Amino acid sequence: MKRFMFLFILLTCTFCYSEGFIKDENIAVLDSCYSEECFLPTRVEVVKSLSACEKYLYLNKENDDEIQKILNHKDDYCVQIVGIIKSNERVLFLNFLDKEFQKDESFYKNIIFIEDGGFYFWNIEYNTGKDECTSISINGEA
Repeated sequence: MKRFMFLFILLTCTFCYSEGFIKDENIAVLDSCYSEECFLPTRVEVVKSLSACEKYLYLNKENDDEIQKILNHKDDYCVQIVGIIKSNERVLFLNFLDKEFQKDESFYKNIIFIEDGGFYFWNIEYNTGKDECTSISINGEA
């Protein structure tokens, strides 16, 4: 129960600071991950990650048709955010899914991996120390 309350407070505080790119109600910060080394991101890290992600997309939209599609459908996404330790650095894994997935309770508990579905399913990593996004991966279509 304490863990749930902490997560609720963290999400509530995060919502107070986020704007625009992903609506507040479409963000889930998870406290477990697929890696052995994970951490619960701070609200500042979450806000910075979303801002850096948006910046990355806008800077790269001219060179990538799939990124342009993502931007054209930005209101259709929800995002799961997980903190992982990668090469001794704090990295946030941002997993973007079609908003319909947040109707499932597992959206708030576990990372959901989808293998196809095109630009409606993509992820990107945000390095907190470098304040930059890298390793974008946009699903293909089956």
